[in-house]
Amino acid sequence: MSVQIPTEADRAFYRANGYFILRDVIPAALLRDLRREAAKAYDIALRLSGPQAQRLSRIADHAGELDMKPFREFDHIEGLNDAIKALLTDEHVLKPTEDATLLFGPRERPWSTEWHRDWRYHVL
Repeated sequence: MSVQIPTEADRAFYRANGYFILRDVIPAALLRDLRREAAKAYDIALRLSGPQAQRLSRIADHAGELDMKPFREFDHIEGLNDAIKALLTDEHVLKPTEDATLLFGPRERPWSTEWHRDWRYHVL
């Protein structure tokens, strides 16, 4: 499976809406494995930060508790970096997933990360 390269219309949609969905990118088995590890990561975040945990920073820092293989496989999805560059610029590339942060919805009270584009639409 290869990622479909975004078109000019796709780029216009991204610029207007702040997001674009690349469909059918992640193979089902890899998605299952990523979800399993994300659930483990959420448990780690809750243990470290309590019920208002909203992220687990740098996945690789928790390699002793997480299986890093699915995250590394995600980094090598055929055509993903080409699609990112086509949507954004040639300077944009996928950051190694194991260096990334996973974001979660806090359990008790909604919370927003101020640098997200959606911040301006729903925060009074």
